[in-house]
Amino acid sequence: MAGYCRRPELTDERFPRTEGLFPELHTGDYGWQDKDGYLYFSGRRDDLYKERGFRLSTTEVEAAATRVDGVTSAAVLPPEGKRTALLAVVADLTAGQVREGMRDHIEPFKIPRRCVRLDALPTNGNGKVDRKKLAALIEQDPPASVTTEALQARLAH
Repeated sequence: MAGYCRRPELTDERFPRTEGLFPELHTGDYGWQDKDGYLYFSGRRDDLYKERGFRLSTTEVEAAATRVDGVTSAAVLPPEGKRTALLAVVADLTAGQVREGMRDHIEPFKIPRRCVRLDALPTNGNGKVDRKKLAALIEQDPPASVTTEALQARLAH
């Protein structure tokens, strides 16, 4: 493992040396090992966020959303500044239907209060969701399909 090109501080952080000799890889992954020695992946340090007093994982929320029939892809924007967590989906359903369908796959307190439906999620050159572009897209032109619990309550009356 050579490390990061021209980034010795990042190399030292991600590949600390055991007793100064051999580099170790610190991936930021969280997991656990069962009594039989099997390892289980349960999230990444960089995908965790805290909202309403709970520590949540974007990976877990996105996985629950994509298990809803009619959802082809999903991405979570963690809270930032005044923005609460936001779920963006590409789906044949309304944002409210996606949130309701997620209740079969994840605890209700983990479902973001805000959900937007988009035609496509912006991606980077590696094909991964570009969260910065997604945030800019949402802030620049909030989609009409944004739903929040407060809005749903007002519409119900």
